[in-house]
Order: sequence, then C-alpha cells, then structure tokens
Amino acid sequence: MNGPLIAAGTYYRVIPDWKQLEMRRGYYAGVSLVDKQVGRILDTLEETGLRNSTLVLLWGDHGYQLGEKGEWGKFTCFELGARVPLMISLPPGIQHAPGSISNALVELLDVFPTLVEAANLPAPPQQLHGQSLLPLMEDPARMAFKLNVSFSQYPRNGGLMGTSMRSRRNSLLHIYLSWRPRLYCTPILTL
Repeated sequence: MNGPLIAAGTYYRVIPDWKQLEMRRGYYAGVSLVDKQVGRILDTLEETGLRNSTLVLLWGDHGYQLGEKGEWGKFTCFELGARVPLMISLPPGIQHAPGSISNALVELLDVFPTLVEAANLPAPPQQLHGQSLLPLMEDPARMAFKLNVSFSQYPRNGGLMGTSMRSRRNSLLHIYLSWRPRLYCTPILTL
C-alpha cells in the first residue's frame, strides 16, 4: 500500500495504488467527456451558421490534484489546485489568433470585461476589477499583460488560511505558498 496520503478527518490515511489509478481514470474520463461535448457544441454552431455570432467560453473555478504532494481534489493552494482551465473561442469577426495558447497570468476577474468588450456592449459605469483579455488574444506572446502576479487563497482545518502567489520574472515561474492563522475581520459598517 504505497502512495500519497489523503485527509480523512484529523488524520491521514494512505490510498492504495489500485484506488489511485481508479481515481485518475475517473478524472481523465470526465475531462474527455467535457472535451467531446465542447466539440459537439462548436460543430453544431458551425452547422447552424451561428458560429459567426457566438462566443464560447469554458472555465472552471479550480484546478485538481491527482496525488501530487499527497493531495487529492481541489482544496489546495498548490499550483495544480489553484490553476484553472480557461478556453475562449471567439467568432471570426473579432481579431484574435485562433488556436493559440498564452502563458500570461490572468484571473477569472478578467472574464466579464472580456465578454463585455467582445459583445461590443457599453462598459459598466463602475470600475471593473478585471481587464479584457482581447488584447492578449490578439497577441498571445504578450507576457506583460497585466499584473504578472496572481494570488489564491484557501482555508485549511485548524483555522489556517493558505495563500499562494504565482509570478513570472525573466520567463521563470516563481511560486510562494504559506499557511498562517486566519484573520477574521470585523465589519466597520453594517447595512
């Protein structure tokens, strides 16, 4: 019974090798199913003539660990738990580099401003926290897109808050992770 540990209440137990394999197979089967369904959507949009006026966006709210660092699931601040899938398919009328991949650091806060700009809607009157990804989609090699740093937080048992920071400097990836006691804030104004 070799293998990573898994949290089970307040103790850790070892997951047998056969179960690890089963869990990985299940995860990859789910990814394959989603991939097939997205392909069906794109094919249907093409067949019905709606592709030229439809933006397709696929994202997740978390990554997933399959035993790396002894972790299983989405509940971590490590790289694989904090990274999320984000795929955007723009209609041909919007300038972009189809099929390209970018290594720029972006955040899910950037999704709404991207949709607003791509749909040619008026900008909201209030300041948005995100930034449209369309300039990055025109030039995917544009590494200095935004902050060049992203943060993730996730709480752990025992009142700890995990914080990770991911940054790029000189084309190298730097990751920082710490676990500290959670600080609870008291609101200064209650409505």
